[in-house]
Amino acid sequence: MLFPAKISPTTGEPQRPRQRILDSPSFPQFGAAIPGAERELDPVARLLSRFGLQVYQGPRTPVAGFPPGQLPADLRDEWVREFGLARQALLGPLARAMKVLESKPQEQVIAEIKRRDALAAKRATMTIQARRGQMGPLPPKGALPPEMTRSMTPREWAGPSAFRRKTPVEWAEKLGYKSEG
Repeated sequence: MLFPAKISPTTGEPQRPRQRILDSPSFPQFGAAIPGAERELDPVARLLSRFGLQVYQGPRTPVAGFPPGQLPADLRDEWVREFGLARQALLGPLARAMKVLESKPQEQVIAEIKRRDALAAKRATMTIQARRGQMGPLPPKGALPPEMTRSMTPREWAGPSAFRRKTPVEWAEKLGYKSEG
């Protein structure tokens, strides 16, 4: 019995570990690694491991109504897939500019990577919630593609004061009763 391939949290695709021996072309890794072989990482995984950050990160906020620790396996895989795609979009440009990043202060680079990684996690959560028809708070501008965003409701546009409950005195005045005072 074969299990489905594990989803890579940096690409959003099934994992395909590869390794290289000296200058030979890379080849897929099956089972244990060959002694002396070098593991090949995709650029985003290389960026995260270079700066000592976690490659795998699970959801930290509720997704589609499930608390983070109680996600069904299929929903977790869907979230990891979206998270990997968002990481590629947000961290990919940084990974391609690795030489430039190494010349900057490490604290500044790590802060930027963490900021983009958190945005990728938020984007993955919002994408799944939008796909499953759940309305949440409005996403930050640019966090989702335009076709997945929602517009504000009339209540949101009007603000909280327009829809507050009327007091009994206000209702009485509206109905024509004069208040004594």
